[in-house]
Amino acid sequence: MSKKKENKQKLRDRITNLMDIPKEVTQDLSRVVIIGEKELVIENYKGILEYDSTIIRAKTVGRSVKVVGRNLDIGVVTDEEIQITGEIDSFEFIQNSQ
Repeated sequence: MSKKKENKQKLRDRITNLMDIPKEVTQDLSRVVIIGEKELVIENYKGILEYDSTIIRAKTVGRSVKVVGRNLDIGVVTDEEIQITGEIDSFEFIQNSQ
């Protein structure tokens, strides 16, 4: 990361902390919330890359989120959020190739 980008990032971090604003709002980050083994919500996602009953992959900034399980389904979908339901076995972050 260049020195200029690093300084901008540090400034953003300080402002975020001082104003008590969630980082995902100010830094274009995604937020993943998992509720038990039955539901996973991804906020600030960019699109769906793969979708079937055993794997769902959603694109986020700089990476994707891969959810593996059984009877997976996409519930609520908005411009900002996607809800995945089913029997969730695992999820992982995968770095997007440039």
